[in-house]
Amino acid sequence: MKSMKKLIFTFSSIPIALLLLCFISYGILAPWLGFLQDDWYHMWQLHAFGPTVFIKYFSWARPYLAWIYIIISSLLGTSSVNWQIYAVFTRWIAAIAFWWLLRITWPNRLRQITWITFLFAIYPGFRQTNFAVIYGTLFLILAMHLFSMGAMLVAIRRPKLFWPFTIVAILLSAYSLFSVEYFFGLELLRPIFLWIGLRDKDENISHKDRIRLTGLHWIPYFFVTILFLVWRIFIFRFPTKYQPVLFNDIITDPLLTIFNQAQIIIQDALKVNLFVWDQTLSLLKDNEGLSVRLALGLAIIGGVTAYFYLSKIKTAKDIDIQEDSLPALRWAWEAIGIGIFSTLVSGWPFWFVNAPISTDIGGDRYTVAFMMGACILLVGLLELLIRTHKQKILIISILVGLAIGQHFQDANSFRLVHKAQGAFFRQLAWRAPGLKPGTVLLTDEFPFGYTSDTSLTAPLNWIYNQDPPYAMQYAFFELDSRLGNTIPELKPGIPISYGYWSTDLHSTTSQVLVFNYSPTSCLHVIDPSIEQSSILPELVANAASLSNLHQIIVDADPPLEIIDELFGKESELDWCYYYEQADLARQKKDWDKVTQIGDKVFELGLSSESPIEYLPFIEGYAYSDQLNRAYKLTKDAFRSMPAIRPELCATWRRILNSPMFDNEKQTLITNFTYQLECSKLISPSP
Repeated sequence: MKSMKKLIFTFSSIPIALLLLCFISYGILAPWLGFLQDDWYHMWQLHAFGPTVFIKYFSWARPYLAWIYIIISSLLGTSSVNWQIYAVFTRWIAAIAFWWLLRITWPNRLRQITWITFLFAIYPGFRQTNFAVIYGTLFLILAMHLFSMGAMLVAIRRPKLFWPFTIVAILLSAYSLFSVEYFFGLELLRPIFLWIGLRDKDENISHKDRIRLTGLHWIPYFFVTILFLVWRIFIFRFPTKYQPVLFNDIITDPLLTIFNQAQIIIQDALKVNLFVWDQTLSLLKDNEGLSVRLALGLAIIGGVTAYFYLSKIKTAKDIDIQEDSLPALRWAWEAIGIGIFSTLVSGWPFWFVNAPISTDIGGDRYTVAFMMGACILLVGLLELLIRTHKQKILIISILVGLAIGQHFQDANSFRLVHKAQGAFFRQLAWRAPGLKPGTVLLTDEFPFGYTSDTSLTAPLNWIYNQDPPYAMQYAFFELDSRLGNTIPELKPGIPISYGYWSTDLHSTTSQVLVFNYSPTSCLHVIDPSIEQSSILPELVANAASLSNLHQIIVDADPPLEIIDELFGKESELDWCYYYEQADLARQKKDWDKVTQIGDKVFELGLSSESPIEYLPFIEGYAYSDQLNRAYKLTKDAFRSMPAIRPELCATWRRILNSPMFDNEKQTLITNFTYQLECSKLISPSP
C-alpha cells in the first residue's frame, strides 16, 4: 500500500498516456474492422491505379488534399490493418498537438490542460475514427492546424526562433485550409491565443500595445485566411452539392434568415457541448448482449484507470500543483469564454452551406471542428462549478470511461458490418464465379448499415476485375435510390451511365443481374424463368425480368483469395455455400452436380431458414430420377412456408413439361401437384 501511495506520474508521461487512451478507445478491434463506406473507394482506386490517382480523384473537390494521400498511401498500401493503426496514430497526434498548444498557452495550468486533452482524445461527438482512410487523414490535417497555432506561440515567445517557427506555422495553416475547409473557423481563434501569449510574455505590457502586437502578429495568418476565402469562393467556388445557401437566404430575407440561423447555432452548440456526453449514457441504460457488456466493462476499466492516473500526476519535483483561488477563477472564465467563442466560429464552414451538424454516425464528421472548444469549455465549467480536484477528476474519469465504452461499441458495430459484407461477397462469388464486363447488379437496398451501393461498387470491381488495365467494369445499384435517375426505367436496352470521382461505367439494362439478399436467407440471384414475385420485395420483383444470367461466367475460378485478403478467412462452410454452388449448377443444368451437393449438405445435417432455397435441390433430384426425394423436399418446404406454394408449383410445372419423363412419371408428377393444390397453375403437357 505504501508503494502505491508513493507512485506518481510526471507530466512527461502524458504523451504515453494519450497513446494508450487512443488505443483502448479505437485500436482494440483494429485487425477486424477492414474498410467501410468511402474508404472502399479510396483503396480500390489506390489498388487499381496507384497513389497518383488521388490527383485526379480530388481534382474537382479538394485538389490540395491529394498530396497527403499520395504520401500516406505510398507508405501504407491497401492493408486495412495499416490504415486502422494510422487512424489511431493520427487521433493521438492531434491530441499531442492540442496538448502542446495548450501547454504553451497556459504553462501554469498543466493539470487542467491534461484534463482538456484527455477529453479531446476521446471526444464522443465524433464516432467514425475507424473509417480510417478518410478520417485518419482528417485528424492529420487537424493536427497540422493545431501545430500551426503552437508554432505561432513559440515564435512570439522565443525571438531567436521567430522566423523558422513563423514560417512553419504559416505553411501548416495554409496547407490545412486549402486541403480541407473544415477548420476555417478555428483560424479566428488565433488572435485570442496571440493575446494570451503576449500577456504571459510580458505581464506589464499595456492593453494598447498588446492589441497592436496581436494585430501585427496576426497579419500573415489573416492574409492566408483571406487568400483562402478568395480562392474558395470566387476561383474554385462550390463544385459539390454544398452551395452558399445562407448567403442567398440573407439577400432574400435577412431578418428571417438571421433568426433561423441563430436557432440553428444554439441547437448545434447544445449538441456538440452537452448532448455528445449525454449519448454515452446509453451504455448504462442498455446492458443486454455480450458486446454491450464488454463495452461497459471496458468503460469501467478505462474510467478507473483514468482516475488513478490523473490523481497521481505530479510536477517534476513530485509535489502537487498548487494554485490560489483567484487565478484559478480567472482561468476558468477565460477557458469558458474561449470555449463559447470557439463554438460560435467553428461551425461557419458548415452553416454557410446548410450542412446539418449531427452526433449520429454518418452525420457527425463536422463535430471534429468543435472538439477543441467543447473540451476547453467543459473543463472551464468544472473549474468554476466543482469545488475540489478529486471531484473534478472523478467527473473527468467518468466521462472518459463512458466515451471509451461508446467508441468500443461503435467499433464492434463496424466489425459486424464488415463481417456481413464479407459474407455477402463470398456468397456472390460462389454463385457468380465470374462476371462479364459491364454487369450491373440490382437490388432494392442493402441490409447492413454504414453501406451504400457506391461504396460496395469498389470491392465488387476489386474482386472481379483482377487483371490490369483496371477500370470500373461493374456496379451495384440500389433501386430504392437509383430508379428514375441513374436507371431511367426498368426496360431492356436502356443505357446506364455512371461516374464516380475518377472512374466511369457505361452499360445498359440488358446487362443487369438482379438479386435479393435478406439475411438470415442466402443471396438469391434472380432467374427470371423462375416465378418468385410473391416472396420478393416489390422493387426486386419489378426488375426480375431484366435479370440476365448470361452475365455470369459460370466456369471462372472463384476469386476467394482476394475475398480472404479483403475480409479475412471464413471459418467454415455453411448452408449458403452449398446453396450457391447448387444454384450455380442448376443454372448450368448439371443435375448430377446438384444432387452430389444435395447429398453432401443433407448428410451434414445443414438446413435453410428460407424454404425457397430448396428449389435447386428439388429440381436436381427430380431431373436425376429421384422423384421421391424431390417430393419429400417439396413437402418439407411447403410445411415450413405455405406461402411459397406458387414457387413450388412453378418448379414442378417446369419439371412436368420436361421431355425426359415418360407418361407414367408424368402421371405421378401430376398427382403430386394436385396434392399441392397446383391444379389451377399446372397442367400436363399435351
